[in-house]
Amino acid sequence: MSTTPDNQNDKRNQHQQSSERDSQDARNDAPREGQRGDRANEDQQTQSTSKSLRDVELRWQEIESSYRNYYPNLTDEDLEYREGTFDTVMDRIAKRTNKSVQEVNDEIWEWDSDYFDPNDASSR
Repeated sequence: MSTTPDNQNDKRNQHQQSSERDSQDARNDAPREGQRGDRANEDQQTQSTSKSLRDVELRWQEIESSYRNYYPNLTDEDLEYREGTFDTVMDRIAKRTNKSVQEVNDEIWEWDSDYFDPNDASSR
């Protein structure tokens, strides 16, 4: 049985369309430039650009005394929390210091207890 030119064109078109779909699927599944493609690496990238709440909480435990001295208007009530609820402390600090939560987060992370002078109100 012979195939007509129309049948050959139809088969070629079907094959080409199938190849294009397969190629598109492969491009969608492949990691894009700058992406590593697995969840562990995505988590590592996220951690390198911003610290986790737990990291900031641990940092807070190191600098709390100095921070309290620098911001005497913070009350014990403002800074009271249970493990796992540190975000509420950052909310209260942000309100009390007229800063955003992100600013408080960054400030805690970058806090240098030796640098901040509790008597210097100019940098508050």
